[in-house]
Amino acid sequence: MLKNANVSDLTISGSNVTVQNVRVSGGILVQGSNVTIDHVTAQNVSISSASHVTVRYSDLGGGTEDAIHVTSDRGSMVRDVELRSNYLHDPRPSSDAHYDGTQVRGVDGLTIACSVYDGGPYRSQLNAAIYLEDANGGNSNVTIERNWLLGYGFPIFIDPSSNTTVTGNRLGGDIHWDTCYPNPKSTFRSSGNVWDATGKHVDLCGMG
Repeated sequence: MLKNANVSDLTISGSNVTVQNVRVSGGILVQGSNVTIDHVTAQNVSISSASHVTVRYSDLGGGTEDAIHVTSDRGSMVRDVELRSNYLHDPRPSSDAHYDGTQVRGVDGLTIACSVYDGGPYRSQLNAAIYLEDANGGNSNVTIERNWLLGYGFPIFIDPSSNTTVTGNRLGGDIHWDTCYPNPKSTFRSSGNVWDATGKHVDLCGMG
């Protein structure tokens, strides 16, 4: 366990690791299994071909890269990730960047819940609050529920994925294009998503 510490950057390659109440001035890279990141402050978290990873109650902001990046880029699929009760804010992308609050490139089993994604004023570099990209084996068994998705080009951007639900989220802020990217090949179950300011129903990409 790493607890009550201040570090510049952090790489977690082992198993059964807990990082709690730690301030990281840069980013965190997770490559191991059974990893819990709890009440941590950092610019970003990257999860690379890891499994059974939890990021909760963490403050992620002020970075040039995606606040959370999940990718199956080292020959094995990312599995069983929970992103819960986090605050993702203050993106500072470079002029030619493509920035997402959370970008996912290959996962089997992902929950994103009860978190705040605040993109602030729209800039052309801000793509999506949550982007499920069809890469590295695709995305399956994904639940996006009870989040505040504020700003970005699109709050929700979902490429073709399987067994994906988007429920009970609140949308608002400086959304530039639309609430959802209308990928014609995308299918997901959607219900109970509303505008944060009014509580009125939001139909995401015609999915409900």
